[in-house]
Amino acid sequence: MNEITHLAHSWVTESHHPTSEGVVLYQRCSCGVRRIALVAPECPTVWPEIAAKAG
Repeated sequence: MNEITHLAHSWVTESHHPTSEGVVLYQRCSCGVRRIALVAPECPTVWPEIAAKAG
């Protein structure tokens, strides 16, 4: 049987800075995964938890 395991990441923003495209966030999870996210001001918020942390 094939099972799909969904991992819920707990993202922590290590740093962020504004750019001409929006706010860039550098994030990590306690499991070791990292991501770079962009919160664009003119776009609807896809990840509201990221936008909240970006201020």
